[in-house]
Amino acid sequence: MVERNRGRSARDYDTAVGCAEAFHRVGGSLMTGIPARLPEGSSRKIPPAMGDLAVCATNLAFAAELYLKAAHMKLGRTPPVGHDLWKLFAGLPKPFRLSVERRYVRLFNSLPLPLLGSITVARGPEASPDWKAESPRDYSLERMLKRSRAAFESWRYLFEVEIHVSQTYEFHTIDYLPLHLVCEALRSELTGAGPTPDSGASGKDLEGDSRL
Repeated sequence: MVERNRGRSARDYDTAVGCAEAFHRVGGSLMTGIPARLPEGSSRKIPPAMGDLAVCATNLAFAAELYLKAAHMKLGRTPPVGHDLWKLFAGLPKPFRLSVERRYVRLFNSLPLPLLGSITVARGPEASPDWKAESPRDYSLERMLKRSRAAFESWRYLFEVEIHVSQTYEFHTIDYLPLHLVCEALRSELTGAGPTPDSGASGKDLEGDSRL
């Protein structure tokens, strides 16, 4: 039985972790085969797999947010408000951050290469964009979290295109496999558990970077 507490806003660590694991499972299950179903090139019609990519990105980003907020709770802190992944991570004690980073690096280095798991979507005119405008991928934990800091907000509103006057295209990048590994590292640090069941994080069907 669930009873609502109307007297105060309680933050429940176990609930935060449980919800994070659920969003993590959903996001991870959608990673399988994304590059194969979203080949490089331009298209007037949005392929069905684009919806899977948006849901994958949104769920993994939200899972990472909940894991990070659960970490603040476990350490006796009040979690910061908002979705900024880098801000949530940077606000944790250095020993905790270093331990998570070591777990992330071990997970990343354990995967066969090439297995970058990053997709960039350019929205704008039909002509091919200047991909050189996009900087090379740096998959260090800090750079990846900074690059993904607003992923939850930008990918759940992918249908809203905001192109500035100085731009021809709006670029959206999701490092879906590294973000999944961040979730795995945080989950392991918090619970001591192994890999998330049915995460879809192994196998050659995850290979490669794609540009759409």
